[in-house]
Amino acid sequence: MASNVQICNLALGMIGAGRIASLEDGSIEGRACTAVFELLRDEVQEAHVWTFNKGRAELARLDETPAFGYSYAYALPSDCLRVLKMDGEGFTLADQENGISVVSYGVDWEIEGRRLLTNSESVSVQYLKRVEDPSQFPASFVMALSARLAVDLAMMVAKSYKLAESMQVIYKARLASGEST
Repeated sequence: MASNVQICNLALGMIGAGRIASLEDGSIEGRACTAVFELLRDEVQEAHVWTFNKGRAELARLDETPAFGYSYAYALPSDCLRVLKMDGEGFTLADQENGISVVSYGVDWEIEGRRLLTNSESVSVQYLKRVEDPSQFPASFVMALSARLAVDLAMMVAKSYKLAESMQVIYKARLASGEST
């Protein structure tokens, strides 16, 4: 079971930087870790289908009606990083960042902002949720997150683009070997 500080120290060790005692210790390393930790934690949780952060929810229909294309809008859970599938349909990875519609076995849906648009009158989803408690992180996620942190810390602390590129290779390998289903 790792802590946020231990994860940061793994990353700092990967780039040959000094360790921190806390994220608020005032050091260059501590300030750099604080600046990027939460954003990169969420990025790594969203980048791979980990089992520890899967969730399911029935979505609440919003009063608003989409201007065109769909009949209903639903609010995504506040901790939703990425929708995996809707209403028990087949697994689909969607390019939600670029707003591309998803067709999954005949169920048409699209993410716009923090809303799911569809013609379905009720919606249940499986999604990747934000997990902030590091005691819930499996070792494979800790190692992937520390490698991802090392990419940015190589630039911020070590001031080395070449080191950042090397850390990116390690991050991609750890992400690919992470636990998933």
